[in-house]
Amino acid sequence: MSVVREPVGKYSSGRIVGEQRKALGLLEELDLSSIQDERLRQCIVMLLNMVEQLKRENAELRAEVQRLRDENQRLKGEQGKPKVKGNTPKSPTPRPTDYSSERQRHVPKEWSKGKKQDTVKIDREETLKVDPTILPADAELRDCV
Repeated sequence: MSVVREPVGKYSSGRIVGEQRKALGLLEELDLSSIQDERLRQCIVMLLNMVEQLKRENAELRAEVQRLRDENQRLKGEQGKPKVKGNTPKSPTPRPTDYSSERQRHVPKEWSKGKKQDTVKIDREETLKVDPTILPADAELRDCV
């Protein structure tokens, strides 16, 4: 009998987690006292203990590797993996976070559209004399006010 395994990749990770849950469920239901052969029962207990120990050691080594990766990134001048804190329950008495009194002080103004052209105040008038010989031939005198 051959066992066909799915290739391990980014698409099969959900399947592995499901298989692990299924295996844990089977282990919880396992009744070792129902095994008649004493040597077989001891072997299974020893194997289960070894699996637990290896799983714990694997988790510790993964944490150590991540810590070393973060330190390596920090020494290179980059940022390591962020430490995300879990959700914490809110305190029984919610405290207001906004202490501003801006809403009470603010007096809304009526909106009005501004002018497209600003008005320029004239503060002085100068009359300039121009020599007509330096003007072009088609120049005309216009009244500009």
